[in-house]
Amino acid sequence: MSASSARSGVTLVELVIGLFLAMAVVLAMGRLILVNQRQWQLGRDKAVLQQNLTETLEWLARAVRAADSLAVVSATEFATYEDGAEIHRFALVAAGGENRLRRDGLDLVDRRCTAFQVTPNEDTTSLILRLELEDGAASRMTLMTVATPRNRSFEF
Repeated sequence: MSASSARSGVTLVELVIGLFLAMAVVLAMGRLILVNQRQWQLGRDKAVLQQNLTETLEWLARAVRAADSLAVVSATEFATYEDGAEIHRFALVAAGGENRLRRDGLDLVDRRCTAFQVTPNEDTTSLILRLELEDGAASRMTLMTVATPRNRSFEF
């Protein structure tokens, strides 16, 4: 037999190098999967934050539209009235080291509220509501809506 035909197969060094390269590829793929998973989770959290923000502002606008009249107490508080009786009071309140948006003393949304602004527009008798919420990952979103009470009655 010749020397070249006697040497068939894989040497131990070639096997170790091949295993090392395969392991490096697997580790790189694992890292890529973890990064993608984290980005997907952040995107999902932002979508949930957007959903909470939209739902809360829709709820506020619905309460304003259903009211007979409104009283804007401050830049962060207003009340809705029906036949002269207060129905709901919405306010930005500091509770437990965080600002919370509350309706009648109860949290309206289970998120940290970084800004809530109530601005009456006397020309159109509408209420401009601006809300900013923050989630646990410190993502912030702001949304604004305009709502008008059905009788267009304000108290400033």
